[in-house]
Amino acid sequence: MLTGVNYWPRRQYVNMWKQFKLPEVREDLELIKEFKMEVVRFFLLWEDFQPTPDKVDTQQLEHLDQLLSLFEELEMKAIVTVFNGLMGYARYLPSWVMSSKLQTTEDYHHPVNFVNGRISPSIPKKFYTELREGQQLLLTAVGQVTRKHSSVWMLDLANEPNFIQVPTEQEASEWIKAMKMCFKAVDPDHPVTLGAPFAEKNGWPFESLRELDIQSIHKSYDFQQDGTLSEASTWMEVEMCRSTHKPFLIEEWGLPTRGEQTKKIHALVGDTWAASEELQARMLEDVLHKAEKRDPLALLVWDGFDFDPVLTPNPTFERAPQEAWFGLFRADGSPKPAALVMREY
Repeated sequence: MLTGVNYWPRRQYVNMWKQFKLPEVREDLELIKEFKMEVVRFFLLWEDFQPTPDKVDTQQLEHLDQLLSLFEELEMKAIVTVFNGLMGYARYLPSWVMSSKLQTTEDYHHPVNFVNGRISPSIPKKFYTELREGQQLLLTAVGQVTRKHSSVWMLDLANEPNFIQVPTEQEASEWIKAMKMCFKAVDPDHPVTLGAPFAEKNGWPFESLRELDIQSIHKSYDFQQDGTLSEASTWMEVEMCRSTHKPFLIEEWGLPTRGEQTKKIHALVGDTWAASEELQARMLEDVLHKAEKRDPLALLVWDGFDFDPVLTPNPTFERAPQEAWFGLFRADGSPKPAALVMREY
């Protein structure tokens, strides 16, 4: 079983592509590698790569090419995630994806829509049908880059698109087939996965995931009202994936911390949203050993780094402060105890 992290640069967060700084990314990746992790899942930001439905930004494709070359130099494996709608309780979407329909209280409960840095009152167009032509254009462009790089381990179609809209079983199956076919037409050698939770309310329809080359599990440990942790649902989802007899990975496992640097944040979110750094390490050690017995391809922690809300301002941290403190490394690059667990695994 390989180990790794989900990744945004600790100094840019979701501004990674707007403020593309390869030397700073190199510094982060070298630190991840120093702690013996081999796989890094990173994210494109849709509005940066596709500003209009009929145009893909060639400079951003060049940045992607440079980043994948860096992975090759460092001998690390990359998971490239294309349609990054949901990220930290917010959906970052291009303006052309939005409809004229205004959001209501009946729309999905927690994410807000950020369009060009501002909250949009609208809801997205029909993600799985109405936007398909534009999505295929971006997938084709990305595939023309990934096919050149041995560092690409797999392509992830999207990060939790069920939090943009929950598809029906038919919509989910048809969308996966169409996106996979489009990508494979230009890059037939790299497998395709989809990062979408499926065994929960508003989850992705599970049966459609059989269309993928590799299945993915997204799961954070669940805090109970009494402050204890529940892990049963994690292994239930693992067994569901194993029942399909397809390769799978635990693509996201995470637990936010409340170390000395985060007491102010902890006061805002309460015990049910954060653990001590020591508990994060103990839980990670436990899940690594339990996962290994179930033979996933990899376990990736959510995520590599904490973010300093002062140095990396983002409205996400105002609405969901815990999103800043999931890292194996603190925002200054120093390792938490959990990073030491990964190094010793």
